[in-house]
Amino acid sequence: MSNEINQQENLKAWARRISDDFTKGKSLSEVIAYLVRSGWTEESAREFAGSIAQRMYSDRLMAEVQKGERARIYRNRMIRGLIWTIVGITITCATYLFTEPGGQFIICGGAILFGVIDFLIGFFGWISNL
Repeated sequence: MSNEINQQENLKAWARRISDDFTKGKSLSEVIAYLVRSGWTEESAREFAGSIAQRMYSDRLMAEVQKGERARIYRNRMIRGLIWTIVGITITCATYLFTEPGGQFIICGGAILFGVIDFLIGFFGWISNL
């Protein structure tokens, strides 16, 4: 049991080391050569380093997809905020124009304010996810 735990900890340490090497820009062949020099067989080094590289690539790809999805959500929020603002301003202007002098008209301040806030949240979120 203790031997299995030590082997798992060793593999985790190797995985961290290889991940760091890939992050620093080392190629797959350089990492495999390092593992072979450290006592790994060519086949096991190739398999282990390849699986780490594939996992890092898929994680990076997933992060890009998630970033693009967040950008799309924030872009939609900007559009929604813009629509609320335009509708609020249009209703306010229309009721003001069609009101007799001294009459009452509707001010859609909530819609305008909500729209501006929603647009700004969407804008800054969208910019941070480009």
